[in-house]
Amino acid sequence: MFNNRTTTTDWAATTAGASNSATCTLTSSIFPASGLTFTWTPPAIVTPPNYQPLVSPADAATNVLPSATLNWASGGGAPTGYNLYFGADELPATPIDLGLVTTYDPAGNMDYSTTYYWKVVPYNDNGDATDCATWSFTTGPDPTVTVFPFTEGFEGAAFPPYGWTVIDNNADNKWILSTSNPRTGLQCARILTDFNTVNDDYLVTPPVALTGNQELKFWARAHSASEPDEV
Repeated sequence: MFNNRTTTTDWAATTAGASNSATCTLTSSIFPASGLTFTWTPPAIVTPPNYQPLVSPADAATNVLPSATLNWASGGGAPTGYNLYFGADELPATPIDLGLVTTYDPAGNMDYSTTYYWKVVPYNDNGDATDCATWSFTTGPDPTVTVFPFTEGFEGAAFPPYGWTVIDNNADNKWILSTSNPRTGLQCARILTDFNTVNDDYLVTPPVALTGNQELKFWARAHSASEPDEV
């Protein structure tokens, strides 16, 4: 069923469109009469909404940051709200009625090294969606660095590495994983500055528990001799 009309000869005798690209021909001799109107009535919703797709964290994901949010998308069927079941180790018996939103930010940070289970159930005036899956993820360990020497060469596939944070306050040039000119290995962290004096971007380490007789250092490489001081 497509909510449009079509004709090639007479605007007063249009028929229901057979595709979402149906059109009405408009020429010097084929045109609507003055004052012609079309009225569309949305179809009545008589069934519960559809099951919703997962966005993030991925099901069975590991090393999820304790600050992560839960995200999903509408599966259609005119939901008017979502009930969320969310808990550590098992689903709670009673959901949280979130209303018509598709994200949830748990209060405070979640616990480290803990498996969480969650299920989202869309609803409307006709009832709850059925066959909604239960998802899970496991948060990562406390990233605080307590064992030394500690090094990070950014050689992994994930960026930033677990426990590190990229802050992009002005939505411009972000820190990225790069293979250009690493000091060691095959990769490095890189940001393009290019004389941009309004950069407000940071690559933040995990917490580091220095206890004395230790030092923290990093290596930085300028793009060229004409841009030596932008990191």
